[in-house]
Amino acid sequence: MRPTMPIASAVFVRYDQPKINEPITFYQHNEVITHRWVGVNADGTLITKGDANETVDPWRLNKADVIGGVTAIVPQLGFWILYVKNPATIGGLLFFVVDIWLLWPLIMGKSDEDELIPVQVA
Repeated sequence: MRPTMPIASAVFVRYDQPKINEPITFYQHNEVITHRWVGVNADGTLITKGDANETVDPWRLNKADVIGGVTAIVPQLGFWILYVKNPATIGGLLFFVVDIWLLWPLIMGKSDEDELIPVQVA
């Protein structure tokens, strides 16, 4: 959907009836795709087209496959969503947080001796 939607963008979709000439998000070949709805075939299927494409899409889209109309676009958020969903990323972030938590006293130059309170013995 370039130039309207940059690559790796996240789109927010409303689950109601979209309007013609609006970007819609739908299921096609086990993928979620966002293209512009440009018309209706005689059999009731929808005609879609990517904004950067010269021709309409080759598939016939049933209305039941439509998720909804696009309401907002956040550039680059899609990349970060996919990045965080990766189990290796979650493990790496958890490892990083635990390391910082354990190393924080060394980073700040504190030791257990700093917290000792001197007591005078009579």
